[in-house]
Amino acid sequence: MKKIPLFLLFVVLVGSASAEKAIATTPAPASPLSFSFTPNFTIPVGPKGELGGGIAASQWFAPGWGATISCQYRLPSSPLYTGVDLGYSWVPFGDWASSGIDPFKAWPSYRECDAIIQMSMFQAGLIAGLHLDILPTLGMRGFGSAGYSYNFLSHNVGRGGTPFVCAGAELSWAFIPELSLTAGAKFRYFLNFYADMAVALGISYNFLVGGAQAAKPATQRVAPPAPRAVPLKKSPHPQPPAKPEGVMIKKLSPFLMPEEPAVLLLSDQINSFVEPNMNRAIDKNLQYAIGFHEALRLLGIAYVSPPLTSSAVVPENKAAVDSMKFPLQTLQDRSGDCSDLSILYISLLESIQVETAFITTPGHVFIAFALASSEEEARRTFSHADELLFRDGKVWVPIDVTDREGSFLTAWQAGAKEWRKARKQAHLYPVGVVGNAQEPLDSPWSGDELLLPDQAQVVENFQQEVARLVDREIHDREAELLAAVSKGNGSPSTLNALGVLYARYDLLEKAEVQFQAALETSEYAPALVNQGNLRLRGKLIEEALGFYQRAATVAPHDPAVLLGLARSNHELGNYSLVKEECNELQMRSPELAVLFSYLRLQGEEAARAAEANVVKDIMVWGEEK
Repeated sequence: MKKIPLFLLFVVLVGSASAEKAIATTPAPASPLSFSFTPNFTIPVGPKGELGGGIAASQWFAPGWGATISCQYRLPSSPLYTGVDLGYSWVPFGDWASSGIDPFKAWPSYRECDAIIQMSMFQAGLIAGLHLDILPTLGMRGFGSAGYSYNFLSHNVGRGGTPFVCAGAELSWAFIPELSLTAGAKFRYFLNFYADMAVALGISYNFLVGGAQAAKPATQRVAPPAPRAVPLKKSPHPQPPAKPEGVMIKKLSPFLMPEEPAVLLLSDQINSFVEPNMNRAIDKNLQYAIGFHEALRLLGIAYVSPPLTSSAVVPENKAAVDSMKFPLQTLQDRSGDCSDLSILYISLLESIQVETAFITTPGHVFIAFALASSEEEARRTFSHADELLFRDGKVWVPIDVTDREGSFLTAWQAGAKEWRKARKQAHLYPVGVVGNAQEPLDSPWSGDELLLPDQAQVVENFQQEVARLVDREIHDREAELLAAVSKGNGSPSTLNALGVLYARYDLLEKAEVQFQAALETSEYAPALVNQGNLRLRGKLIEEALGFYQRAATVAPHDPAVLLGLARSNHELGNYSLVKEECNELQMRSPELAVLFSYLRLQGEEAARAAEANVVKDIMVWGEEK
């Protein structure tokens, strides 16, 4: 009997030591769904049962064995989990004194003795518990369950059922992301009948979904990319923060490495996956951040609390301050605390010239990045403007980088919630300010191998997250317009407004359906302009011109009509017509004339001017004034 607990203790200690060793190579699985198989050894304990006239259960029941199959679901962004258990137990009992059998020494040879009854117990129950990640590969669970057991006795003695309750705890070690070893103990009480302690060793299979799809990243040796300057954006009036939190931020800034070869390689690769799949209607900086967040989730970058992070940092790194890591170290360890993850995120974003900032709240550090959009445009575009920070003419998106299981939207919402919760104790420090305080430290990179994300997975996750963002942004307005259409108010203006909503978020097929519906009853000028815009975007220039000309017969002085005519004629090289249309546009809408001033130029000169002014993809959608 004493050998079994000692063996379990040995397994737990070995597993813990192995987990610490594996922290740099195997992240804890962020899997919400898992199946486990757990054999167990049972030891009978009180209370007294009805059998044998009140004799203690330990005198009647002997050690047995069993097994449990569990399906468990971990709630998103929560340590709580729930699930179902199916189990089997084999337990012998009888009058051991009169039988002359020692149940411990003779086990299980007494199974052939007629004086000993063998009980088979089939259990089904519901389980709920709490999962805590001690280390990236080591977790601990406490749980409780309740259910029903149906029992069969040998020698045709009888059968029957009884409710049961159970409570226990276990450790799990993820030796690879899909598989975990478990060791634990639990107490089971079968109402007015039997109770035992069960010790168990088992294995769990984790279904890797969402952020845990990082199980199969490609491995590639880091080679320095072609040099490119990536200066940190500097404030015109640098004022290093004087608040206590600012002292810590100044310690973080030397660890920012936007020019580190590993950062540049990862940044360039992720952006090569993301850029061809961008939604033209959504802020580019926002989409770059989505791409980085989803790629790092796929790589299995895990969050660990600061006290544990210090033991994971290489002790030979004499330059480290307060156990902080360089971006490459976080990538290699595939884990970090809030400071380490903030440094990694900011380094990636700064490598592509996206402005960033540290955010501090009591006991926490996370990040924000600036949108390319103006404050006016952001307030008009985003339906949840309360999740944005407006500071000094810039629009900042707060991201809680420690939210590793949720999607980008979840991390964004968590960052906004943390900011609101802290209120006056939350501070935003743009990197352009704190980045001047100290010289960067030397990078520890020595050409080690770096894990790179799988292209197909990055693209899939990126597109899904952009689609979720679009759904969130258009949901309320879409529901309002669809309700108006369903109530019989499907006027051309309503249908066109619905089409414009879709078009602005690059849902072009859905937009065209609505524009076409708006034209079924009349030559509605805004819908004609928008049909032309769709063709112009698709490079069907002559078809676009046809729609604009139809709109001109209805609304010849409308600025959107004039702009569409000028743009399509410019593409076709009809420069004399373009000049007339631009002159008319100047009178009707000077703002549009200035924005699209490249139309007065020709050939390569016009193309360069349009690219420099970033107007090639801008569409002015026709709407009822």
